[in-house]
Amino acid sequence: MAGFLCFVCAASADTDFGGIILKEVSAQILSRDRRLEDSKIEAEFKNHAALSAYAKKQAGRISVKLDFPQNSRLAGNVVLPLSVYEKGKFKEKIFVQARIRIMKQIVMSSDKIRKGQAFTGSNLAYQEKDISIMPSAVIFDAASILGKESVTLIPKSSMILDWMARKIPDIKKGNFVTVYSVQGEVSASSACAALEDGYIGQKMRLKNPVSNKVLEAFAVSSLEARIR
Repeated sequence: MAGFLCFVCAASADTDFGGIILKEVSAQILSRDRRLEDSKIEAEFKNHAALSAYAKKQAGRISVKLDFPQNSRLAGNVVLPLSVYEKGKFKEKIFVQARIRIMKQIVMSSDKIRKGQAFTGSNLAYQEKDISIMPSAVIFDAASILGKESVTLIPKSSMILDWMARKIPDIKKGNFVTVYSVQGEVSASSACAALEDGYIGQKMRLKNPVSNKVLEAFAVSSLEARIR
């Protein structure tokens, strides 16, 4: 970290130029993703003449505006294009190299979670991590996956990503359900095996073990499906 000045977001940080920059950076990060409101944002600024030039300016005289592309990730190692204002009047455009860290509690596995196992309060935990270089699929709220099941084996102490959790199927692959077919006043039913997981209201494939015929029907409950 040689050659970097470190500033941590705090109420007193806006009394120096680095803190002013950090305050603007933090505001833009939060405006882009409201899920980060309770995160801790830290920045290390590489030595720059402007940092020294404005270091002794009276508090309240200097402000900055960050012109960072909306489609670019405002985290990690970045170059910050900043417009500097003194007493509300534009003074100059500067570019400051920075290393930005976004620290936030994310959902982790507190135990090994097997494929098909439900997520519960006992196998999930929170841990603070630097999410600056993590995929956007990390989960911040364990409540969003409680009661869902894992689609893969998750080792202990692993971060949970949203694709790892799914709603538990109403009909599991291999389960037998009663399939009804209604044509006019005539109805027929047979016990068929599910060839795939199914959800109520959705079409799924099943197989009649007697005729070996594969058919499609809509799940109407965990025990029944209907051919429309």
